[in-house]
Amino acid sequence: MLARAEVPDRYATWQRAAGLYPLVRWPFFAGGQRWQREQRALIEHGSMAPPPTQRYVPAGAAPSAAAVAGLWRERPRDALGLPRFTPGELATLLAAHAPALEVQTRAGFDRYGALEWRAGRVPAVDAETPVLYQRVTATRYRGVWLLQLVYSLWFPERPAQGHFDLLAGALDAVVFRITLAPDDGRPLLVDTIHGCGCYQLYFPMPDATLRADAPAGVEWAYAPARLPALRPGERVLVRLASATHYVVGVARDEGAPGRPYALRDEDTLRTLPTPQGTTRNVFGPDGLVAGSQR
Repeated sequence: MLARAEVPDRYATWQRAAGLYPLVRWPFFAGGQRWQREQRALIEHGSMAPPPTQRYVPAGAAPSAAAVAGLWRERPRDALGLPRFTPGELATLLAAHAPALEVQTRAGFDRYGALEWRAGRVPAVDAETPVLYQRVTATRYRGVWLLQLVYSLWFPERPAQGHFDLLAGALDAVVFRITLAPDDGRPLLVDTIHGCGCYQLYFPMPDATLRADAPAGVEWAYAPARLPALRPGERVLVRLASATHYVVGVARDEGAPGRPYALRDEDTLRTLPTPQGTTRNVFGPDGLVAGSQR
């Protein structure tokens, strides 16, 4: 049964035919390559002359490096081989690895915050309450399950960059994910992506090596820069551009002070209070946020 089991894909053949996929994939692929070149230039420029930014750091005292290391010693494992943590231990792990942020801030659209229901069908962003939403997931790589820590933030909008901007609209989200080593929990890989499922970037640590057999003519893992190994107790620093909220730099954080942000469980977005005294899910049945369409 296992040998015969297949997971059906979500592609609709008639839509691919009507959309002339064999032809239009090439200009889209060329556009993706062009964006990658532009993104690399932004990251290189930002590393040499970073623009003025608003700095954010996790609120509260950081867990000690010894406390985090102790979580991985003689840790019981589940059926997948993943370490079993209590909710409190997971909170410690998430707080220890929560990134520092530097956001180029020109206007209100660059101030991220907590999602809330007000009037209307689109969630609003409370920029007076900077928040990163957190969750834990896992990935399977070469037969081994790896723990992943995921953090997301929400901006009120992506403003138009001209009279005709298909990417502009209400709400904008950026997601950061840290993949941990299975034995001691050291970070192996940082990757980022926007809430639309676009602009994914990979930033491997020294223990992660890019494969050399990437196929030609398809989008592959785009890694514009590498990260140095983090010493115990160090965080990742993520830099974001104004308006587009592109990730324009990932580095080892030096620990400077900044405006504190709160960490919240991402599951709280499924039961946000409404002005009517009820609760409402930010996400629809299809997993999308109403009003955020482009």
